[in-house]
Amino acid sequence: FKCVNIINSIRSFILANKNIKMEIINKIYSFPQDNLNLLRSKTFLKPLIKLMIRDALLSEVELDDESTNQFCDRFFKRINIDSEEKKLNYFKENLLNVNDIKAIATSTEKANKMSLKLFGEKSSEFFEKRKSQLDQYVYSFLKVENSDLAQELFLKIESNENDFSSVAAEYSEGPEKYKKGLIGPVPFSQINPQIREKLTAGEKGIVLEPFEASGFWIIVRLEEILPAEFDQKMKTMMSNELFELMVEKFTREVIAEITKFRFKDLIPEG
Repeated sequence: FKCVNIINSIRSFILANKNIKMEIINKIYSFPQDNLNLLRSKTFLKPLIKLMIRDALLSEVELDDESTNQFCDRFFKRINIDSEEKKLNYFKENLLNVNDIKAIATSTEKANKMSLKLFGEKSSEFFEKRKSQLDQYVYSFLKVENSDLAQELFLKIESNENDFSSVAAEYSEGPEKYKKGLIGPVPFSQINPQIREKLTAGEKGIVLEPFEASGFWIIVRLEEILPAEFDQKMKTMMSNELFELMVEKFTREVIAEITKFRFKDLIPEG
């Protein structure tokens, strides 16, 4: 998508925070070259840089002790740790301390706050650019390997001889059979591209003729489109996406910088 105002906002923020970029670069430069080579060769270097950038940005967000403790309690509850003994074992097994847990447990909340602070005002514009991908679709779906069987099942459904749900439950050869072929609600962007194309070309309630995809013959029927709405939850979601775009841009810039000085041999000639 092209969203000039948003891209300019990200660029302006990065320019205004060169110190963060240089701080990360200097930390990377402090690593022995052997360690950098190991991280790079195992594809851990980029994720590490991205985490370092996120941590640097989120360090500017402060939460009070009560909120922090609540997020820590939720964190331990989520991983079924309900005693001090289990907490201590978790610290030992994962080489973590209390401050590490606080950072992990509060990262989502801090990211939400930082994202809304930086991009809350731009989030509605971004939403409008993304809306078609965020609409939720509900559709019936079944797949079989045999094309003749697919055609037979299509005719049974189309003629109302059998309903879609019972046919999918009996014949479909994927996990959708256990839900009687009903899929969703699911964001449009997460649907298989070939199925997306069929759903957008078809009409609600009309079963579409079988088509081949990934070695199966597929039958689909659009049931419902649930339009995405720009509420507070969506505002936070869009702000988070913009925040992650910014972190990714920061990461690429840091990698480009360290490549020039620490990984010159990896730069393609010409």
